[in-house]
This record gives sequence, C-alpha cells and structure tokens, in this order.
Amino acid sequence: MKKVLLMAAVLLSSVGAFAQHEVGSFSIQPKAGMTVSSVTGMGEQIDAKSKIGFTAGADAEYQATDWLGISAGVNYSLQGAKANYSYSLGNVANATLDGDLKLGYVNVPVVANVYVTKGLALKAGVQFGFLTSSKMTLDGSISALGIGAGGSTDVDLKDYTNSTAISIPMGISYEYNNFVVDARYNLGLTKLGKENEDISKVTGLAGIKYDETKNNVFQITLGYKFDL
Repeated sequence: MKKVLLMAAVLLSSVGAFAQHEVGSFSIQPKAGMTVSSVTGMGEQIDAKSKIGFTAGADAEYQATDWLGISAGVNYSLQGAKANYSYSLGNVANATLDGDLKLGYVNVPVVANVYVTKGLALKAGVQFGFLTSSKMTLDGSISALGIGAGGSTDVDLKDYTNSTAISIPMGISYEYNNFVVDARYNLGLTKLGKENEDISKVTGLAGIKYDETKNNVFQITLGYKFDL
C-alpha cells in the first residue's frame, strides 16, 4: 500500500510539471466544430442511423491546480438522428419513410480537465441542455385502406420533446500554441420525449417510442484559448 501511495504521489507531482497555464489564472476559449449524434430506444420499426451536425460556443476555464482545471461553457448544438421507418399491417396500412430528427440545444457543460502531460487533458463532467427546436422531416410514402400519400413533410415535435436534457461529457483535448482540439462523447441520461406522449398523433407513424429515446452525441471542436 505504501508503494502504491508513493507511486501516486510521484505521478501527481510529475503531472503538475506539465500545467499549460498558471495556477489561479482564467482563460476563455471560443470554439466550433461538428457533431455526430445517434438515438437509442426508438422502437422495432426504426433503423436508426447517425446524423452529422455542428456546434459552436465558448468555454471559460479556471486553472485550480497545476494539474486540474475547471471549465464551464455555453454552446449551440445541432443534433438528432436519421432513420428508416417501415410499418406494415397486411393490406390495411403500410409505410416506408426516411426520417430526419433535428434537435437544437443551448448546452451548458461543466467539466473537470485533468492535465496528464503538457497540453493534454482528460475530461469529464455534466452537461445541461435547453431545447430550442425539435423537428422531424419525413420523406417517403404512406398508404391506408388503399389510399396513398407521399412526398416530404416537416413535423414540429417541440411540444412532445422535453425542454431540458442532461448528459455526461467525457473526452480528451490537446492544446498547442493556444489552439485546442477537443473530442468528447456526451452520454444522454434523460429521455427525449415527454412521458406518455405519442407522436403518432402528429406524424401518423405507429410504433415509435419517442418517450423512451435518448440522444448520444460525439463532438469534435477546434478552439483558441485566450488568457484573461
């Protein structure tokens, strides 16, 4: 046990030698990049696929110790998912559609940055998302009792989507000459759809479990850090 504690102390002291900014300093980092998001739990009729979006915003960081920085940020993120939907009820009803779920959030991440070598940080924290828009674009065909319809339709799902979302951001960043590349995965904890709300009322699609769906997002950004 003493050897383990000694090794941990040596490791922490060596990590401290790689601090990128002075202890007690503040910095701000505007940044922008792309998101790759997906959903889970949509239902058996859904073949969910990843969707590419974008994110932009800024982080502020306080260098608490030689090896630990605490950051908080605000960013806008376009996320969601794409999916193929198929449904059949004999000769009564059939549907084959491509769906594009578009979710807009203002996200507020609070993250601990652990610097393991010069410029290189591992990070984890919590993120609070505030919904700004929720839409689904449907493109394909639906038929019921011999009557068919097709084309592209936009459906507003904001009234069916929870206004807040909580996720766990985990990732890594590297800083060189004040430029910062940040890659993180935001694991969704809360459901997208409001409990017991059935979006078939507005989409006409049966079997979508929107109130069981969670959104997970991978994002990569490039920023520039300014000392304050």
